[in-house]
Parts: sequence; structure tokens; C-alpha cells
Amino acid sequence: MSHAAALVTAAIGGALAVIAFLAFVSLVFAAFVKPPRNGLRANRQRPPALTRRVVVCAGDSLTHASLSGDYLALLQERFPETVFVNAGQNGATSLDLVKRVDDIAACSPNAITLLIGCNDVLRSNTDAVAKTLSEHIQKVIVELRVKSTAAIAIASLAPLGELPGDTLNGRLDVCNAAIRELAEMNGVAYLPISEALWREIAQQRRDAAAPFRFRVSMLFRSAVQRFWRRKSFDEIAAENGYVVMSDGVHLSERGSRIVAGVIGGWLAGVA
Repeated sequence: MSHAAALVTAAIGGALAVIAFLAFVSLVFAAFVKPPRNGLRANRQRPPALTRRVVVCAGDSLTHASLSGDYLALLQERFPETVFVNAGQNGATSLDLVKRVDDIAACSPNAITLLIGCNDVLRSNTDAVAKTLSEHIQKVIVELRVKSTAAIAIASLAPLGELPGDTLNGRLDVCNAAIRELAEMNGVAYLPISEALWREIAQQRRDAAAPFRFRVSMLFRSAVQRFWRRKSFDEIAAENGYVVMSDGVHLSERGSRIVAGVIGGWLAGVA
């Protein structure tokens, strides 16, 4: 190969490497970093005189919805005169939510939903996570009541995978019992999201799901399927052998419709 040809080959190889790197960065931004539509940043210091109802949905990636079915979009369709603020944050734990109370209150919400805790469970190895989760959610409720007059609802947690009774879902059961107790103790609404999703799983599955094991690689696989291959979350769920969960952590479109139905049922009775 001549020197000139070698230089051309090297230049092409370098250009392809740059394109691949930029494509990867774009994928990571879209799937994990990009703020949600109509998020907290866009809605802080909302004028109290606003006549439209404001609902803040706070949580993790299930609410953020870059890698999950978008239940907020479905709620917006059902309640077009309501402003829905997406306070979801990819990878967020209950402690992260404590740190965002001021931003939530600054939106002057009429109603607030809290769907948080799956990442707490994924990062813990014991049922003691339920105690920590309860303490953080309790702190969020107390602070929101001081800084806001909004109606508050806390939701039970979505499954991890779709195999009932395995280690992670057993741990989630303990957390959900603690969440129910918190709702009763504080006189706030309880949203039975876990229960509704498990009912759908029981009705739709024809066989037992494989045991769920969390791997970071599966998130990147979902990102590639969603943003490069343009697959729906229902299609991703089918490929992974799931019904309401797309990759075992996030919601399919079917799952997001169920979540929206539970939250929407509560909002229909909230002024």
C-alpha cells in the first residue's frame, strides 16, 4: 500500500471512530442524561395565580420516561387542562427525592405523586432498605406539607422482572407494605401501582418469567433498541419475555397505561 493510500485509510478510520464516538455520546445523552419534557427546571417559580391545575409526578426513571413507557403523556391526554410536571430523574433514590423537595414545591402544585424506591432496592442487599426508604419518604411528605398545600399520593413500587416471590420482588413487597403504612399514618392517598401491574402479569402471562438479574448492559441494550432501532417499549418487552416491564426495570407501553390508570383514577377525585 502506498503512503498516500495509507494516509487515506487512516483518515477514514479516524473519521469513522469519531462518528461512532459521537453516536455513542448522543445515545447516552438521549437515554440517560437528557432532562424530561416539562421537567422541574422549566416549572420552578410557577405563578400561584395560574388557573390551570398543576400536578407534579416525582420519581425515578419510570417517571422520567426516556427508557420507559411515558405514563405522564397518557395522563396529559386524559387531563388536557392540567399541567403535568415531570419530576422524574434517571437513577434517583428516595434520598435524591428528599433533595428535590424545594424544586417540587416551587412549582406551586395542586397535587403531587411520589413513585420512588426501586433504585433503593437495587442498591441494597437486605430487607432493611424498607426502613431507610420509609424514613426518606416520610421526610419528603413532612417537608412538602410545610412548603406546599398540594394533595399528596404515594405509590407502591413496580416489579423488578415479572417473577413473583423472587428475592428482589420479595424485598419490594416489604417496601410496599411500608409505603402503605406510611400512607395510612400520614393520611395521604395510596396508589396501588404494584398490585395493578401484578394483576396484569397474572392475567397475561402464559408461563413463568425468568428470574430477574440487574445488569447495566441491559440498559444500554434497551437504549439501542429504543433510539437506534426505533422499537416501541412493548416490542422491547416482547423480545425480553415481559408483559408490563420492558427490560425488567422499566415500563412497557402496556405497563405505563396501567400506571396512568391508577394515578388518573386518583386525580379524577382531586380538585
